[in-house]
Amino acid sequence: MATTALYVEILVIGALAELWIVVTMAAIGDSVSLATLKQVAAAIGPFTTLLVLPLLALTYALGWIVNFVSERLFKPIFQKEIRDRLFTADRSYAAAKVLVLHKGSAELVHDVLFDRHIIRIARANVVNFACLAVALLLHLNSHDRKLIILLVVVSIFIAVISFFQWLARYRSYYKRISDTVTVLASE
Repeated sequence: MATTALYVEILVIGALAELWIVVTMAAIGDSVSLATLKQVAAAIGPFTTLLVLPLLALTYALGWIVNFVSERLFKPIFQKEIRDRLFTADRSYAAAKVLVLHKGSAELVHDVLFDRHIIRIARANVVNFACLAVALLLHLNSHDRKLIILLVVVSIFIAVISFFQWLARYRSYYKRISDTVTVLASE
């Protein structure tokens, strides 16, 4: 179940990355009309089954790339401020996590793993929706300017909300690990 959840999580992250990549490519390339898209869809219709596997593989790969990039962007800033304050050299996070995962109750382990999923998705959403906002800005010269501005504002709003969701979950995750280690050590 945990492995399936991770696959789905990475596919969701990758699908959002594909969205902003396509929006960016549409802005850079020639203007594509709805009629042209319908013609392309009709032409590839018989081949859609063959295209599913490569598209899923691309989505999965992009998901891992965005996960990696978002982690590298956030880690230098927030790890020192949040995680390293709770875990010192004599009480490392890695050792604490192993202890919690091996000695914690099934419910606690489930909650800790669920927190990790939310942290990854929220962190990647910050990057994906910020990139989507930038990609949409490339379309400001279109005839749907008001719609584009609305979508940019919504994308920025989702990125900001995702950041605060990530931050709250990130803090509570490390606090939970630290508190649990304290309890387990006293038993």
